[in-house]
Formats: sequence, C-alpha cells, structure tokens
Amino acid sequence: MARAPVLTGSPGDAPPAPQASRRRGGARRLSWFERSWWTAAGLVLIVWSSRLVGSVSAFPAVTPLVLLTAAVGLATVIVAWTAPDVASGGGRRWAAVLPWAVLAVTVVAFGVWCLLQVLRAPGYGTDELAFDQYAAHLFLHGIDPYTHSMRPAG
Repeated sequence: MARAPVLTGSPGDAPPAPQASRRRGGARRLSWFERSWWTAAGLVLIVWSSRLVGSVSAFPAVTPLVLLTAAVGLATVIVAWTAPDVASGGGRRWAAVLPWAVLAVTVVAFGVWCLLQVLRAPGYGTDELAFDQYAAHLFLHGIDPYTHSMRPAG
C-alpha cells in the first residue's frame, strides 16, 4: 500500500519561491524579467548617446563619449539576450563587469550632458539669473561686477 506524501510546514506558510531556470550542470540562465531590465539599461545608454550627439558640433571632444556610450548600450542589449550561462566562465566575467560598466558610463554620460546643458544653452527663467551668473563669472576673474556692464549677460 502506498503512503501519502508528508507535507512539511504549517498551512499558513507561503509556497517556496520559484527557482531560476537551470541548464545542465546547474548553471543559471537569466530570466525574461532580468533580460528585459538589461535591455532597458542598454536602451537608456543608447538614448543618452543620441542626446549627446547634438553637442558634438560645438564640443568635438564629446565624440569619444558618444561612441563609448552607444557601444556599451548596444553591447548590453546584445549580451542580455545572447549571454552564456551566468555560472559558466564567460558568464561570470560578464556578470561581474557589465553592471559596473553600465553604471559608470551612465553616470559619466549624464554628468557630461548636464555640463553641456549649462555651457551650450543655459536656460534661465528670468534675466536676473543670467545677470547673477555673469556677475559671479566676473567676480571669479577679479573684476568688480558693479563697475562692469551686464550687457554681455543678456
């Protein structure tokens, strides 16, 4: 006579969390959810590179950052969908390097974009802000802003 399986735990316990999909040898594959988020991260980098492209004509030094940002974004999307298993040798390397590379490039691209917004076309809500910035600029260069014309600020 077959015995009924014995259930452990109390009736109020939650069911165990689903395991990540496994391949032979116990290597973990990325889930669709993880792949989707990595794709989103790569697309954000591609969008930031397209935002920086507009500044290349005025600031040619930005060109390498534009290319790097687009390349890392594209590599992130490609690796998200074609990456080897995380537990394999190549997968461990990508899993250790890629998140930090994506974070670093995103932060640098955002910082450069912010700097270019101020340098290229500062948007002021009022003329007073432009005058304040120009007065601070004069002061830093040793010129008394009270004796200098504010006309170049406008």
